[in-house]
Amino acid sequence: MRCGDVMAVGCRTCGTLNPDRSTRCQYCGADLPATPAYRDPFVRQRPGPQVLAPYSPQAARAATYPSVGAVKDPAAGLLIELLPGFFGFLGIGHLWAGETLLGIALLLGYWAFWSIVAVVTIASFGLLLCFLPFFILLYFAAPIVSALVLRRRLRARQALAANPYPAYPY
Repeated sequence: MRCGDVMAVGCRTCGTLNPDRSTRCQYCGADLPATPAYRDPFVRQRPGPQVLAPYSPQAARAATYPSVGAVKDPAAGLLIELLPGFFGFLGIGHLWAGETLLGIALLLGYWAFWSIVAVVTIASFGLLLCFLPFFILLYFAAPIVSALVLRRRLRARQALAANPYPAYPY
């Protein structure tokens, strides 16, 4: 090594030489030692014996499908979405099930829709009241449909948790 040469940092994991002041290996991403050490780039060490853990379906499922918590009960989700939905709080069940974005969108969208209906009804001097039967149907149908959609999604999650390797449809 000549005077003024930049010393390379050798990775302890894969043996790759990295530039000085590197904190992570450019090849494998492992942490590098703080002090550089010279290593002959033409000498490769053989990796040590790899120890494989015994196969377990739980470990394979956890590696394949990231867990977002326990699978919630579809019947409870149906009730939690349906009952507050009849009182103007649509989306509570989706929030409970962990579908935060959808729950907030349903909640705010439901309130925004009824606010717009109220403003347009007042602005049109009650002309929008001609659609009152439609609005009554919508008031009861929206929570029911949302609750059924949530129940179907929770059932699909349960099926995936019970059988993480479904048959491939050829």
